[in-house]
Amino acid sequence: MRQGFDNFKEEVESAIISSGARFIFFSTDDQYVFAPTVIPQVALERIASDPDRISLKLNVSDSLGGKLAIPSTMRIERIPYVEGEFNGMLFQWDADERGIPRFWEYSFSVDFQVYESKSLLRLIASVLYHIPTTLEQGGLRDSRRRKMFRSLLGTANRTVAGMQLNVLQPMVDNIAKDFSPDALKMFYEHGWRLTVLDDQLPSIDWHCMPDELYFYQVGSSMGTLVEYKELLKNFAT
Repeated sequence: MRQGFDNFKEEVESAIISSGARFIFFSTDDQYVFAPTVIPQVALERIASDPDRISLKLNVSDSLGGKLAIPSTMRIERIPYVEGEFNGMLFQWDADERGIPRFWEYSFSVDFQVYESKSLLRLIASVLYHIPTTLEQGGLRDSRRRKMFRSLLGTANRTVAGMQLNVLQPMVDNIAKDFSPDALKMFYEHGWRLTVLDDQLPSIDWHCMPDELYFYQVGSSMGTLVEYKELLKNFAT
């Protein structure tokens, strides 16, 4: 980090200040927004009532399944609300609760987590960072140490998911599953593009990558899709 240190920290904090925004969130390039996203006014009011403690995560849902599902022992407060013609549901939990899954205890993220701007600045001003990854590492460490943003809000209608294809590599085990970076490069160079099917969303049970990847040929109908393994076989033959 010392070798790569530049003005990223200064630019981030200057942008937050100059925006004049009461609330703010970060959005990195590995997030997939698959539906129109509305931040409920009631969520902003809750954040404003205790800005050092409360934040809103837009990329979680109480409908997640598998390893990401909320366990029955975890305490959840459900908050129904009506805004205009929309009937919605927030849920709130405590990241300090003992025994909750690791996924639900992260109090700081650079991916679609809404903070009150001044509280966010108070946290990150003392954190050394030079890229989003070190910002998240340092921010999470200090938020836990200072007990900030430990009361987390989520929405039942999740509209954002991680699409971390940038971590694909075969050197260590990770969320890449069995997707080959060389194969993906080959597909791209031959005019194939990745898409996500509507029926994979929004009740998806994955957080960072779907279990299956689908591709379409540039210039062809989007209705003609080929699954990853099938496309790999086609190239092999």
